[in-house]
Amino acid sequence: MSNKPKKAKSRNQQQRKRAPQGAAKGKQPEKKPFPVLWVGLGVVAVLFIAAIALTFDSGGGEFGEPVVAGEALPPFAGDSAADGAIGTTAPTVTGADFDGNAVLIEPNGKPQAILFASHWCGVCQEEVPAVRDWIDQGNLPDGVELRSVVTLTSSGRANYPPSGWLERENWTAPVLVDDADSSVAEAFGITGVPAWVFTDGEGRVVLRSSGLTDLPVLAAFLNALAATG
Repeated sequence: MSNKPKKAKSRNQQQRKRAPQGAAKGKQPEKKPFPVLWVGLGVVAVLFIAAIALTFDSGGGEFGEPVVAGEALPPFAGDSAADGAIGTTAPTVTGADFDGNAVLIEPNGKPQAILFASHWCGVCQEEVPAVRDWIDQGNLPDGVELRSVVTLTSSGRANYPPSGWLERENWTAPVLVDDADSSVAEAFGITGVPAWVFTDGEGRVVLRSSGLTDLPVLAAFLNALAATG
């Protein structure tokens, strides 16, 4: 199943919502600077497969009012190793979950893994429970924070509403709800779901990719990412 993404908004359109505003047992991993991590894990470009290209018709739905600040990342072209966003600073987002609780995506000194998902996306419906089980088994490395963004919501598409879907899946990671214009997904250059953006403790992009996750490779990558924190 493949669809064409909607046309990206201009920088002025994007700015209207912006703020004025593991390692071997018994041995601690050596902390490494950002460039070494990426070079050592270049093979992670094959981490994900079968992303669903974005097609969007909002059609009403559960939307948030996130505020995005900073430069938008370029659209992800599908090649993690050649991604021009690597090493650049990711946008920051101030938003909320379905209950109105604040959810922030911003540098806080810890590496972050950000999952973008849509309720109607069949691959996302596989990804979310798989990652949930992986986390529940204690696999998320200490020092790495997981965030999720619900985006491209449409009441006219399958598995609506997204709040009900994530509740049924017992998804407990913080959820930031995107707006009707998918501003957060667009700011991060998301072109297919499910998608991941990984940042270091200073908010620099370490990896972007999309599709169904190979969990053992994800674990190895996050352990290496944790070592940079």
